[in-house]
Amino acid sequence: REVHHFHIEWADSNMVDWDKVKLEHPTFDWSKFKSAEDFIDSDYNMMVLCMEHHRGKDKGIHMLPYPIWVGQKYKKDNFVFAPE
Repeated sequence: REVHHFHIEWADSNMVDWDKVKLEHPTFDWSKFKSAEDFIDSDYNMMVLCMEHHRGKDKGIHMLPYPIWVGQKYKKDNFVFAPE
């Protein structure tokens, strides 16, 4: 298993307006927020994935547009996104 930074990645941390993030994620415990690290590396911001769906070619969240990545979960058994 691997963890994926889901809502905000470290690569995007310098562009983030944390006031906007607070509005979008009110269930995060903002009382403990002191720096970007407190949100970015929190359990709240993590998604546990297998290696294939994290970094895998033609299947990983880092390799596909998000709607296509999510679609893998709901696809018909005989539908092929990309040939192996």
